[in-house]
Formats: sequence, structure tokens, C-alpha cells
Amino acid sequence: MKKILCFLTLSLMVTPLARAGQNPTLVEQIDQLKAENQQLRQQIIQLQEQKQQAIAQKQAVYLVKTVDKTTHLTTIRSYERALTITHGRKQRYWYQIQTRAPGSTPGSVPQSGPGDTLQNANPSPSVEIQMQLRAPTSQGQLGQIKKLMLEVDGQKMALPVIKHTARRRRSGVGRTKVRLVNETLILKLTIAQVVQLSQAKTVTGQFSGTRFRWAREDYNLFRALAVELAPVSQ
Repeated sequence: MKKILCFLTLSLMVTPLARAGQNPTLVEQIDQLKAENQQLRQQIIQLQEQKQQAIAQKQAVYLVKTVDKTTHLTTIRSYERALTITHGRKQRYWYQIQTRAPGSTPGSVPQSGPGDTLQNANPSPSVEIQMQLRAPTSQGQLGQIKKLMLEVDGQKMALPVIKHTARRRRSGVGRTKVRLVNETLILKLTIAQVVQLSQAKTVTGQFSGTRFRWAREDYNLFRALAVELAPVSQ
């Protein structure tokens, strides 16, 4: 890129000198250089556009961005992902990330996937970043959790719980009835935590005797989210 800019600058400096002497050969060479410069400029613009398109396509794999037509506020949310459990009760735990712009109201964003819409009971004037942790076949073990503990490259990180909901459900075969609970935790994150998670090499966590680790797609999700939040964090 620097070589191209130097080339463009040199040609602009030489052009008036060539015109002054009216050297036909030199004038022809300068005109050719100017045409090549114009082509290089167009190529640079095309490369920049292709780069932006590639970033947008990658972001769309993990995130959905919507704009409220009434408030003109932007919401970014991820698709639901299953945690990779390494120890504890073998059941499905799902998580989803969502951010909202200042002043948005709870429930203003359409539901995405099998999970409920992320909601904040106390909207703040700052950007909201929340994680929803969902256990559709829980035995009620999430109710006592006050914060989700993560270990990020050997450092402890706590995500506080700001809301907990539970709905009883029944499942079983024949006369055997097992009472289960569809539980949901809403956790709060900061922009600094999102950035730290996006740069992490190893992330593990635990809650209620259950341990989990991040898979490759979890790292990619937070990297994509950090890119979207970059203008806010600056």
C-alpha cells in the first residue's frame, strides 16, 4: 500500500515538469503512468470492498443484527449454542449473547431460536451485554447460582446473575413421572470482559458441580462480537 502511494505521489510531481518541456516520449510515458495509477486506485477500492464483505459474511455466521424501526436502536444477538460439558450431569445447557443500544426497553427484540429473548430488569444508559444460560431439563440446580465462574487463560472471571426464571415440566415413560425444570439465568458482561474473552486461548467454567470448556466456535463467536463492539470500546 505504501509503495503504491509513493508511486502515485511521484507521478503527480513529474507530470508538470514533463508538460513544461513538451517531450513527446516523456509525456506519453507520464500519461501511461497516470492510467496505471487510476487502475491501481480502483483495485485498492475493490480490495477494500471485498475485505468488508468477507468480514460481514463471517459475522453473519455467528451474529444477527437488527434495527428497531421506531427507536432506530441496534441490537446484536448470537445464535444459541450448546456448552461442551466435561464433568457433571450430562444434560444440555444452551447459551446466547445479546447486546442492546442505550435506552432500549426489555422485550423489544424478537425471540431468536428455542431460547427466550434476553431481558434486563433494570435498563441502564450504557450498552447492555447479556448472556442467557438455559437448562431445558434441569432439576433446579441453577436457582442458587449468584455468579458464573470462568477461568480465562488461568485468570478468574465472574459473570453476575441478574435474573433467574424457572418453569416446572414433567417427563417420563408410563407411570414414571420425573419432575424437571426449564431454568434460565441472565448474566451480565462488560465490554472489557467481551474483549478479554475474544482474545483468550483457553476458557473453562463451572456451576453447580458441572464443568465445561469452550469449543472452537465459542471463541469465534466472541471474536465476532468483539469486532462489532470495537467502535463502542474505543
